[in-house]
Amino acid sequence: MHRAKRFIAPRKASVFEAIETAGKALQVPLIVYPGTFLELEDREVQPLLSLAESALQTATVALHDYLIAVESRQRAEITQREVRAARASKISEAVFRKTLQLSAPEQRDWHRLEIEKAFHRQSEKDNDEPSWLFHVRERIAADAFALALWDFRSLLAQVQRRQEARTAVEIGLTFFDQELPHLKGVRDSMAHADERAVGRAGNKKINTKAIDIPGSIKAPKGRVFISRCMTSEGYSFTTRNGEIGSVRIDGKTLEAAAETFRKVIEALPWGVRPLIASLLSFR
Repeated sequence: MHRAKRFIAPRKASVFEAIETAGKALQVPLIVYPGTFLELEDREVQPLLSLAESALQTATVALHDYLIAVESRQRAEITQREVRAARASKISEAVFRKTLQLSAPEQRDWHRLEIEKAFHRQSEKDNDEPSWLFHVRERIAADAFALALWDFRSLLAQVQRRQEARTAVEIGLTFFDQELPHLKGVRDSMAHADERAVGRAGNKKINTKAIDIPGSIKAPKGRVFISRCMTSEGYSFTTRNGEIGSVRIDGKTLEAAAETFRKVIEALPWGVRPLIASLLSFR
């Protein structure tokens, strides 16, 4: 007969209350624990599950930040086109005519550079955010999302090593790996960006495969390395086997992780009353 273990209280939902005021509501998965404590002899299983829940929370926040960053970039791109057109009209036609009248290509290139500098100076004067900044924010959030999912899986794998929880976790991880088959390859390429930059995985040269991602990248002869590229397939990288691995940064991916967690906790023996994980239940 299992002995009842100490109750581990859930953390309070403070950060998520702040997120709701950020201007964009995000529908997130609801996690309901079958009980308040695990009826297992192994006292380390429940703290590991608590850390896995924290990784899901991190992924939720990262997804929220990513969606905000994408929306901000799209709005900024429209505004920047309008602003640039207005600024261009302020540059005299004579300046553009002079550029076209210059015969030597290097002179024309130099003059175009001067025009770009003028645009840049005006942009700084108006306190415009540089366009690359929006892409960096997206990339940071996408990185955080993918890495949080990897942390989540790694923690469940640690639980799987515990004899009493092995079968329960196998059910969840089998589902998770089917839903996110490229996660490990993506994580490895993120962690070893220096190797991928020179076409290597450790001491081995990567033989890239042909790439055909509709609407994004087409390289039938291969020889193209992809790193932190948002394609129609998701957040994409060249993996160590030369193929493209992608992780979608969206609610369906988050829900797949949450469903994995549900499968794990529902297959474990719990005692006392059900408990809602409030950190994953905000609207």
